Amino acid sequence: MNISRLSLLLAFAGFGLTACDNVDEGERFEGPLDLEEVLAKSEKNVLIEDFTGQRCTNCPNAAQKIHEFQEQYGKDRVIAVAIHGGGFGVDEIKPNGQPNPNGLANETGKDYYNRWNIKAQPKGLVDRSSSTDGGLDLDLWQGAVVTRFLNALTLKADVEVARVNYDAATRKLALEIKVEGKTSVAGNLQVWLTESNIVKLQAMPDGTNNRSYVHNHVFRASVNDPYGDPMTLDADQEQIKTYEFTLKEGWVPEEMAIVAFLYNSTDGVIQVTEAPVLSTQN
Repeated sequence: MNISRLSLLLAFAGFGLTACDNVDEGERFEGPLDLEEVLAKSEKNVLIEDFTGQRCTNCPNAAQKIHEFQEQYGKDRVIAVAIHGGGFGVDEIKPNGQPNPNGLANETGKDYYNRWNIKAQPKGLVDRSSSTDGGLDLDLWQGAVVTRFLNALTLKADVEVARVNYDAATRKLALEIKVEGKTSVAGNLQVWLTESNIVKLQAMPDGTNNRSYVHNHVFRASVNDPYGDPMTLDADQEQIKTYEFTLKEGWVPEEMAIVAFLYNSTDGVIQVTEAPVLSTQN
């Protein structure tokens, strides 16, 4: 058995699901499942919301697992956002209202902890499917990722970052997000900003504090409403949303990305995409 098939079977063993759950008969894979075949047939990208904290000793293990997923499935297919907060988070604003240069937890991220009832870390939401109440334990993430690839072989909608303009003088970011309905669908369009290669303190699994730890995919802000803008599309209908956002001082635009996704309470994340802030400059 090749490595791809073995990893796929192990993922399902850990998640306790079968490949045919909620998959139409015409879209099912026949015979042994092969990872390359799954990725080739599925148009779905998968979002992992990683609920993490700088004082959480087990959270670097989750970051490493995400790195492995992206190496295995592709960075464009598994999109991660590290949301700092919870009992092990370090706030970016001190109680006296002054900036905390050592913290990564912001108010919007902490609100997501309350919304999804996250009480421990690390926890994850994989496409906001399966259990969203309390999140998933780390050992269930891979099975959930593979299941999402399999159960969304045909997209209900596609999401594209159609235009990005960044003005370095004003630090203003202008975006166009295009959403195309493949069938009739309703949901909320969410647009986030993340930043990578942030060097800050992190508690490590061996009990030490690493002051040179590199944090990636860190949730910085929601460009639109923290729970997205309502959107209803017919089949073959396109909608374009425009947004503007001013980057805070200290954020490094070269290390930042836009994460845009359409989701609803029935399907979870219908589609997600990611684009660098500076990739399409003229």
